[in-house]
Amino acid sequence: MRHTYRYRLPWGETLWINADLAEASAPIVVRGEDEDIPTGLQTADVRHSEREMLRAVLQWCGPAGYRADGDDRDDGEILDEIVDYVLGEAN
Repeated sequence: MRHTYRYRLPWGETLWINADLAEASAPIVVRGEDEDIPTGLQTADVRHSEREMLRAVLQWCGPAGYRADGDDRDDGEILDEIVDYVLGEAN
């Protein structure tokens, strides 16, 4: 069953994702202001995992969406930190 996931990002924006994590071929779609935006990702691409879905969608959005000026860490480290924060897994 399709579900809408709502994420509050560290910089104050809200990210809405529509997905069915139980159905391997289900598309993962970002909800935009006026329309839904297909990401080209499917549930199987993120191994049916909410954590992997959020990480993949942030990566799909591109580094301009998550990389702060002067941050020289690799994208994987930044994405993991953001996902941990958003899902409440930060230590």
